[in-house]
Amino acid sequence: MEYKTTLNRIYKTIGVYFLYSNEELIYIGKTRVLGQRIQASITERSAKHRKITSFSYYVTNNRSDAAILEMILIGIHKPILNSVFKYKETPKMFVSPINVSELRRIDIN
Repeated sequence: MEYKTTLNRIYKTIGVYFLYSNEELIYIGKTRVLGQRIQASITERSAKHRKITSFSYYVTNNRSDAAILEMILIGIHKPILNSVFKYKETPKMFVSPINVSELRRIDIN
């Protein structure tokens, strides 16, 4: 299973992750242990909401970068399982462009 191998490879990696139900981006999260947190989120969110069918991730250099990137991407994409964004508009700052749709997805099944 590719997804188990991927989770093991990124287990202690800092970054932002994206959960999908079919083709819809439904959750964006940040963590300092990507592999562990992605697995926990898949289990937790599939049980409570919708079945998670795939995920993608973006590795960052540190936790601060992950927190900022998560905040910006939630503001842009507004996934249904993320809490209401705390700010009325997306924060303005320069970051390298990240096209979430171009990140490689890992199928869970």
